[in-house]
Amino acid sequence: MLKKIRNEEKLIPKLRNIRIRKSRGSFLLQKPEARKNLIINKDLFEILKLVNGTRSLNNISKKLGVTCKQIESVLLALKDEGIVSFERNCSHIQVSYCENNFEYPLNMIYFESTEKCNFNCIHCYASAPKKSNFANELDDEYLKILLEQLDDVGILEVCFTGGEPFFDEKTIELSKKFYKKGIKLGYITNGSLMNKRIISELKKLKPAFIRMSFHSHQKDKFEKITGTKNYDLVLKNLMHLRAVGIIPAISCTLFNGINDSYKNIRSFLEFFRERDFKPQDITFDEFVPDGCGKDKNFYRVDEKETIKKISKAFEEVFSYRHSEKRSLLKDSYCGIGMSSLYIKSN
Repeated sequence: MLKKIRNEEKLIPKLRNIRIRKSRGSFLLQKPEARKNLIINKDLFEILKLVNGTRSLNNISKKLGVTCKQIESVLLALKDEGIVSFERNCSHIQVSYCENNFEYPLNMIYFESTEKCNFNCIHCYASAPKKSNFANELDDEYLKILLEQLDDVGILEVCFTGGEPFFDEKTIELSKKFYKKGIKLGYITNGSLMNKRIISELKKLKPAFIRMSFHSHQKDKFEKITGTKNYDLVLKNLMHLRAVGIIPAISCTLFNGINDSYKNIRSFLEFFRERDFKPQDITFDEFVPDGCGKDKNFYRVDEKETIKKISKAFEEVFSYRHSEKRSLLKDSYCGIGMSSLYIKSN
């Protein structure tokens, strides 16, 4: 039962970090830290357009010609969802409204903030460490234009990738701007360039996910795959993220003859189970012979046999059974060019 607010007429409803998108007659409301979007109707949309941090419930009800109790009842339901707060102080808050008429609304952007990387992974598709000319990367002025364009078309989520997204300070600065517009954030990172300040900023930004590559729990194999000596640092940052309430998704690429044996996969899962990670926090990826790996087809694993190993290991270590033991490549859908888009650093 919704609890009535005392002296509600004078209270000022406020929305923070909210994004509302109208697309072909439907209205979608998103809050970055929420794990779901809300479909709202036109009447609620008209109410929320008036919630700007300066109007009281009484002001809003008069403008719409309905009772204050009706407005209160609607907004109390959103308060329970963590979308609306009620305050007595007046302060203008800009809510992000956008509208488009795309048949397939653009929902997600993968943004390569830089090609620069401090790792030298044997399978890097971008061959980033071998590149020396980054002069063509988008400068601050172009990034400002890009931000405005993405805001105008009503994107809902940005995933920063690279290269290594935390190689450059602009990733955090851009993240703050997107977050203020109610846009969800995600990151694909090697985890080595994080520090206490960056992790503190990430905690404030409440990312939907941080996918951290961690290709082996064994130090020597980790160093062989990444070409670095950063094993201890990456593991430390991974656990620091967890300590502040951000559960990173661990991504392990499997290589034939290095880390694809059943024994290795099982001990990898045991390593993270002992650190309180859940089965849904861990994914295994297939080596793709591209970029640095284009001449390393010998690292490719047998897909069907590897899926069997992974399924058996998850079941034995976590008592977790996958609903389907089949290739995820079959009957899969890629939204690139329809609902999602990849933007390179240039």
